[in-house]
Amino acid sequence: SNNDRIREVFASNQTITTLMMDQKLPDAEMKAADSILASYESTLTSQMLKLQSASARMYLDMFDTMEQMGLTNVDFENDPEGMERFGQAMQTVWADLTKKANAMAADIGELNRRTLSSLGGVLPPDTARTVRNQFYMKAYPESAFAFGDESMFDSALRLRDLTDEQRQALTTARDVYRTTCDQIGQQAVQAIDEQRKELTPFNYNQEAFEKHQKSIADFQARAVQTRHTGRDAIVSALGVEMASKLPG
Repeated sequence: SNNDRIREVFASNQTITTLMMDQKLPDAEMKAADSILASYESTLTSQMLKLQSASARMYLDMFDTMEQMGLTNVDFENDPEGMERFGQAMQTVWADLTKKANAMAADIGELNRRTLSSLGGVLPPDTARTVRNQFYMKAYPESAFAFGDESMFDSALRLRDLTDEQRQALTTARDVYRTTCDQIGQQAVQAIDEQRKELTPFNYNQEAFEKHQKSIADFQARAVQTRHTGRDAIVSALGVEMASKLPG
């Protein structure tokens, strides 16, 4: 329902600030982030109030429009044609109002992306990436598959007796793995945003749904292949014998 969508948006859009507070950053880094977060919170509050107000007005706006169309006095028991016109008009009006609310939610999504990008300019790369990925996994749980598990690289880099050359090769492979996972994840998030923006209770489109599902499946396949490629890079850097000591 639309109220579920509002709650979903509200929950996800508080995550950036919550995650930042959870990071327990050094004072200098938190100070750099504070100005960005202050601007974010101010804009977010304004946009959320508009979205909540629009949600609260939807039923009133719908009946106002129906009244203007002369459909509020239909005799449902004795006027089947009038009842059909009422139902069709209600679906059209409700779909239009929902699209407007979805557009507001999309604006908030864009605010989130701008904020995460700005934080990337003032925080250490690993911290900025952690905040971004944790936010996306909470706000877009369908995309969690894309934000890769790095434990195989962590395990490899903890091995004893690594040569400088092996450590460098592993670090380079991890960076490539991260970049590829991030690209897949952000593309998946964009696809999910587009699907959410067009979705209303009355416009279910089987073809569009199947296309979206295929898109997500393609992203999942790319994520799996990226993990295989990362594993191959680890074996290449360590050699088969040394790589066999790794878990999994």
